[in-house]
Amino acid sequence: RCAARAGSSAHSGRDEHHIGAFKQVLMAVLPAFEAAVKAAASAQSAFSLQRLAGHWEGTLEYLDYSSGKRVKLKTYLTVTPAKDGNSAEFFTVYDDFGKIIKEKEIVVIDLAAKKYLAGDFEYRIDSTEAGKIVLLGRGQDGDTIEPIRETIAYDENSLDFLKETRTPWQFRNQMTFRRASEDVLATKVFSAAELKEDLDVFKKTLATIHPGVYRYQTAESLKNLFADLAARLEKPLSEGEFFKIISQLAGQLYCGHTFPNPYNQNALLRERTFNRKTYLPFYFQIVDRKIIVTENASAGNLAKGSEITAINGVSSKKIIEALLTVTSADGKNTGAHRLTADRADAFRG
Repeated sequence: RCAARAGSSAHSGRDEHHIGAFKQVLMAVLPAFEAAVKAAASAQSAFSLQRLAGHWEGTLEYLDYSSGKRVKLKTYLTVTPAKDGNSAEFFTVYDDFGKIIKEKEIVVIDLAAKKYLAGDFEYRIDSTEAGKIVLLGRGQDGDTIEPIRETIAYDENSLDFLKETRTPWQFRNQMTFRRASEDVLATKVFSAAELKEDLDVFKKTLATIHPGVYRYQTAESLKNLFADLAARLEKPLSEGEFFKIISQLAGQLYCGHTFPNPYNQNALLRERTFNRKTYLPFYFQIVDRKIIVTENASAGNLAKGSEITAINGVSSKKIIEALLTVTSADGKNTGAHRLTADRADAFRG
């Protein structure tokens, strides 16, 4: 019995020794484990511009100091980060009540140095946490230099920039976005089915509300015009291509008040379709179906009265003929007098 007790005591002693050794190892490893967990959590919550990559759609709300009122603008943002996630291009599009304003800015972030650069403006990173970064700086606000705080909050599908100024902090502006699927300024292409659906709406609208749709076209000839146009819609077309086709059809109505007016279109459509290189480096008039220079606006030597015979390899004759297909005017006899000297203002550069 005594031997049994001695054996039991020996086993107990060895168990206590093992437990004590395990505790020592655990205590030694635990701090390193906790540090690793914190580092992983910090890495997970660290702000990265790659998380903002893609297209965003939302609003800019700002305080108008002149009126003291808040104003909202439809706003679009595309973020294109570098591979390392430490810099990105921010391309912002503002729809300022029908006027499109575009702004491009390079953003650079240095978490180690606690710096955030937006274009030429430098912020100090005040704090970062999961889904949020707070920036501090000083800059122009109205007529004075004031402290600025910008808070960027984000998750998978939302992005928010809140800018506050002065002391105590006051609202200056805020951009609020939801993730979007497309670039609003990219060329839009429509399927044949979508194009034909729009054409059908156009046809029904003309027949219903246009007072002179059959003045120069019979019901049969108009039907044929639409049939010919529909035959050109067997493949996808861009907005601009479809706009041109509709313009050509409208011209066949021989009504000066019937045409797709660019200024009546959505601001983004106007930007995508018409805001490109559309000006020539000279003023001109069409005289006897010739493009005649009236004023030189280029750095080259182009005398007044010079004839332009071709532009980018395309003859002036072809250019004029192409323009006439998308020009609307009253009556069928307008093709000639539209190009005479006294009516050349219609084609003035």
